[in-house]
Amino acid sequence: MLHDELDRIADKDELNPSSLDMVDKLAHALKCIATVEAMEDAGYSEHDGMSYGRRYAKRDSMGRYSSESRYPDYDRRY
Repeated sequence: MLHDELDRIADKDELNPSSLDMVDKLAHALKCIATVEAMEDAGYSEHDGMSYGRRYAKRDSMGRYSSESRYPDYDRRY
């Protein structure tokens, strides 16, 4: 479906700014899909125990990520 839309845009005689924006978005979507397919072919699973970002970081009582500094005065407000 994304390739069909790109073909329709390519068949036009002239490209305008909105068409170029659409081409950019379609190309980005195709790239993301190709990346996911490549990861699946390589055996990646989101349940492999890999963590991203602060998934296991400590949180305070309000659910915010806590900041544990090595420097005692780092979090002090003046």
